[in-house]
Amino acid sequence: MRTRGFSLLEVVIALGILGIGLAALLESQIGSISTVDRSRSLTIATLLARSKMVDIEHHLVEGFKLGEEEDRGTFEPEGHSEIKWSYRIKEVKLDLTQLSGLAGGAEEGQDSKDDKQPGSAQQGGLPSDMNGIGQLLGLDQISNGLRMVEMTITWPDAGYEDHMTVRALVARPYFDTADITGIPP
Repeated sequence: MRTRGFSLLEVVIALGILGIGLAALLESQIGSISTVDRSRSLTIATLLARSKMVDIEHHLVEGFKLGEEEDRGTFEPEGHSEIKWSYRIKEVKLDLTQLSGLAGGAEEGQDSKDDKQPGSAQQGGLPSDMNGIGQLLGLDQISNGLRMVEMTITWPDAGYEDHMTVRALVARPYFDTADITGIPP
């Protein structure tokens, strides 16, 4: 009795199916390796950004300067000379004009002569009952005690540069509400 084996066509079809399956598996593994590499780069960049932000905050403890301040460099001392940083420190200006829409909503529908006056909600300024609220809250003093830090970290990734931007609001450490209200905390 003769046993029958696989024909050449059956072997070729089986190898084709096996090849397609292995190609899909290999593509999946390459994607996983790429994701792990990106995750590693982001983790390193995040930790270095955190370290640099601490340095910037330490620099700001010495005192806020008027205007903008910028600096740039690399993380060579930390062992990552390929990763670059740059930051900009800006003054923060607080403005109550955004509140005029909220306060003006209550006055809409009322027809009065005051609607045409400068500073009214209809003119886009602060309503008359909100005049002086900026002085009462001491917005200038609060603004002088705040700085916006915008830092960008850049690193090479597969032939191009990837980056992330971090923004933080920094308040001077000795800021006290008694400075603006005259009332002890």
